[in-house]
Amino acid sequence: MIKYRPEIDGLRAVAVIPVILFHAGFSWVSGGFVGVDVFFVISGYLITAILLKDLQENRFSVVGFYERRARRILPALFSVLIVVTPLAIVWLRPSQLKDYSEALFATVAFSSNILYWLTAGYFEPNSDLNLLLHTWSLGVEEQFYLFFPLLLAYLWRRQGSRASIYIGVICFASILLAEVGWRVFPTANFYLLPSRAWELGAGSLCAFYLHAGNTQRSSQALSVVGLLLILSSVFWLTADTAFPSLATLLPVVGSALIILGSGSKDLIGRMLGSRPFVLVGKLSFSAYLWHQPLMALARLRSLTTPSPVLMGALAVASLGIAYLSWRFVEEPFRGRPGRRLLHTRSRVFSASALGSALLLAIGLSGYLGNGWPERQTPSGKSFSELKLENLIQINYGLSPRCEGHFTLSDKCRTGPNPDVLVWGDSYAMYVANLVRSSPSFQGHEMVQMTKSSCAPIPGIAKITASRSPQWASSCINFNQRVLDWLGNQDRIKYVVMSSPLRVLDSKLYFDNSIHGASEQIVLERLKNLAKRLRSMGKNPLFVGPTPIADYDLSSCPLWSLRDGVDYDCEFSIHAIEAQRAHVLTTLQSQDFPYPVFGLMRNICPRGQCQTVTGGGMPLFRDDEHLSVGGSKALGAELDVFGALVGLVSPMVANSGQDSKPAQVGLR
Repeated sequence: MIKYRPEIDGLRAVAVIPVILFHAGFSWVSGGFVGVDVFFVISGYLITAILLKDLQENRFSVVGFYERRARRILPALFSVLIVVTPLAIVWLRPSQLKDYSEALFATVAFSSNILYWLTAGYFEPNSDLNLLLHTWSLGVEEQFYLFFPLLLAYLWRRQGSRASIYIGVICFASILLAEVGWRVFPTANFYLLPSRAWELGAGSLCAFYLHAGNTQRSSQALSVVGLLLILSSVFWLTADTAFPSLATLLPVVGSALIILGSGSKDLIGRMLGSRPFVLVGKLSFSAYLWHQPLMALARLRSLTTPSPVLMGALAVASLGIAYLSWRFVEEPFRGRPGRRLLHTRSRVFSASALGSALLLAIGLSGYLGNGWPERQTPSGKSFSELKLENLIQINYGLSPRCEGHFTLSDKCRTGPNPDVLVWGDSYAMYVANLVRSSPSFQGHEMVQMTKSSCAPIPGIAKITASRSPQWASSCINFNQRVLDWLGNQDRIKYVVMSSPLRVLDSKLYFDNSIHGASEQIVLERLKNLAKRLRSMGKNPLFVGPTPIADYDLSSCPLWSLRDGVDYDCEFSIHAIEAQRAHVLTTLQSQDFPYPVFGLMRNICPRGQCQTVTGGGMPLFRDDEHLSVGGSKALGAELDVFGALVGLVSPMVANSGQDSKPAQVGLR
């Protein structure tokens, strides 16, 4: 074995603590997710160092390598899955359990990163409810180690230490791919191995450097700079940072500098090698595995957002559980030969196969069984009888066909001669139901043109970690096609738009380049659009956003139905996020050029926001979007279309004056 370096265990502590705090929801560690990147570098270094020593001493064995990986990974992973799965079966709704079952299968197959690439994003609103989201990194590592030992052995036997050159070339290609990937395919870039391999490769190159006779020496300068780079990424980067990208060099290079420069003689090395850091480092793998299920279950079991005190307590608890896992699960399987459990290789592989088969079977059964909807609920009815999932299905408006691209499908209009256009992002989808269910809509026809996250503002689009320049270009193209089509539609009299206007605070994409957030540019484009629509003889109208919370607003109403208990599901309007408050201020300002119908005052009378309809059904389907039933009930109750049409008259009367357009119920 290679010489033990306590400061490397200490570096593991530096990696795992920010990850736990980030997933606990503490905003001051906005870049805590980079702890995973630190883990990648450490893993690449340690595995390569062991392999190089084995290769040099002619002891390399592929079977032996995978035995060590099985002993390292599977006992702790299986123990988490065995505990969490029964809780998921008891507590999750059928759709949630089906998703969990799929993730369970993918986790055991070390392919959950591929699953999440295909189905979701790491920073999506409900990602913190995913019990196994964190296992994506295990998928990346194990996929890397499927080919890396064989590649390294091949290169070593033919090139010796020059094998590092080829590893370096692969790393260079991987980081170039990552820098291109966040612009073109951001979700794949985040989850998949090709754009992550360079992070493990960076650790591998550190091992080559030290193995080549470059004795590791304590270097105060290197280790201090390394730690500062890691900490700067933890506190400076955010979920909106393109990742992985060149920004990922901060934690990766920082980790490499500590591996190369820290030791027992420098300040950082002594700190990282101290007993508290080393202990947390030894617990880090189990802590990483346990923390996400604990926190996700807490959120799933809470009617509102769990308090920071609770989440902090769970962060500490994850370390306590990790100690038990390390002491009684990890160590017994990884101890000295002759004293460890499953002491023969055949027993390790047999137990691994048996445990994997059992968990795979449970995952497959839960997925094919659609989350077992026949399970009984506390109300005495089964999930299939309550049909809870139907109450919170995605609200596409007129049809799923209307989402994501310009279409003239008959499914996206209520008649052949529409005089109303509903245009915008996912908010406009539920506005389509608000308008269509309004009593005053009788005698009118509507067409819906919507694209999620794409505000109805020609020529610009937002850029985020999950919205690449390529996506932004598709948004701009969508809006331009809507505008071009509208110019040839004389019958369209009302253009009803809606969006949460997150573009106000996002990076902007226009003129084929990325720009910083600019409220002035956004408002200028909105004014130009208003002028153009009025010049066409159209009446532009805007429906303000709903209230928003930092938890799923459908959970409490669904719990009431599931448990047969009338829970108090209201929440305070003062809990809305800062960005939403900024949007409301903008809608009220003199610079906003449209008449506005606000939903806030109607949903939140006297400052308390409703989450159920008059019939007791969920008003929302998630933390901000109205449900299908909720939007229809609200449209009928408020006569949203009639209120919008009523806003046109004040505008006509004031058409020659420089005055703020009319508003209804904005606050």
